[in-house]
Amino acid sequence: MGRADDDFVEDARASANQLRRTAYLLCRDWDLAADLTQTTLARMFVHWPRITRRDNPHAYARQVLSRAFLDHHRRATGRSWCCATGRISASSRSPRSSGCPPAR
Repeated sequence: MGRADDDFVEDARASANQLRRTAYLLCRDWDLAADLTQTTLARMFVHWPRITRRDNPHAYARQVLSRAFLDHHRRATGRSWCCATGRISASSRSPRSSGCPPAR
């Protein structure tokens, strides 16, 4: 591993628990929080040399985490809805046009 990789590993170890706690506050699920933290760290690793030139890599990590949560939330809520008449796929109709709330 190079110096940049070592720096990333050190920073990831130092910030992973805080990121996971922040992710839990967003989603209220420890397993999903761990997945979001892993996604955040993976996305940050790809751009680590650019991130280290910024003033505050921890703020950047929280921003990446927030976007990962929103991406997950959009994918999870955009799939299908459950109605008394059956399931409606997201591609066929929206829940507002059918009068049905999104499935949870």
